[in-house]
Amino acid sequence: MTCQKMMLTSFAKNLLNLCKRVYFKTVTYRLETLPAGVQSICTEFGLSPRTVKCSLCSFGGQHIVYIVRIQSAEFLCLKVARKESIHLEREAKYLSLLQGSPHFPRLVIDGSKKGFVVEEQVSGIPYSSHTKSLFRKNLKKVAQGLAQALTDLTSRHPAIVHRDIKMKHLLFDFINGRVVLIDFGSAEFEGSRLPNGRRSFYRKLGRRTHVFQPFEQLTEQHSQDRRIDVFAAASLLYSMILDEFPYDNSVKGFEQSWEYYQSRERRIESRLSILPPKVARAFINALKADPNERSRDLWELANAIRETDF
Repeated sequence: MTCQKMMLTSFAKNLLNLCKRVYFKTVTYRLETLPAGVQSICTEFGLSPRTVKCSLCSFGGQHIVYIVRIQSAEFLCLKVARKESIHLEREAKYLSLLQGSPHFPRLVIDGSKKGFVVEEQVSGIPYSSHTKSLFRKNLKKVAQGLAQALTDLTSRHPAIVHRDIKMKHLLFDFINGRVVLIDFGSAEFEGSRLPNGRRSFYRKLGRRTHVFQPFEQLTEQHSQDRRIDVFAAASLLYSMILDEFPYDNSVKGFEQSWEYYQSRERRIESRLSILPPKVARAFINALKADPNERSRDLWELANAIRETDF
């Protein structure tokens, strides 16, 4: 691609993003769900609608996210369903069971039946290619926080499986040293089966999601298990240390096979040979293609990283 074409492509993307922001700021506010969410916030905190300011944060395939300022230095996160509200209903359901843990957003208002939820606005930075160096500098805290977050999920009865741990769903509060997992729209209880129609959804996942998911999740060969989250969390830590994903993100999810996972497993073992043996062994155990051989928690890996100087 020539330099001129690259400039035109970049300009087109920026223009599209600007149009989307203008559209959502001027049109979406007229939807019935958004005023209901803002009105619920006003009722909950005894505020006048004129004192509450709402600004667009992001929008995806399932919901739109707004940041709502209720006081000069106090903010809330308002999620509004774009189509069906099933993802928000699931998020509200599981967040309500995780109250009290510092590793998950606090649920403020459950309006999922009306198409919105209000949560704590987490003051953290998401993991991305731009923030990777910051996460690497705080690798030990991130590893310990992730291990504790997974422990908090599995300590519920029944245990909860996040099922969608990936880069943008991992936040780190550098001020308080807190790791936070967000977005529980895909969560399930451990041992449950996916509802009808969700298998095809997982087989169509894009490159940014399927690289953090083990083979049994993509093909739904097993019931929901905590080892799915261990695999995803270990993949994130792997990318922070080695600057690459353990499973190739150039291969589409539906193209991955058992043979592919086995071949990548051998390559992972070779790449990990540059790390201290204890850390390499913990990574290998957490990234096993066979779930029956995989670690059931992240503590072996987190403790190995804590005892190592990178």
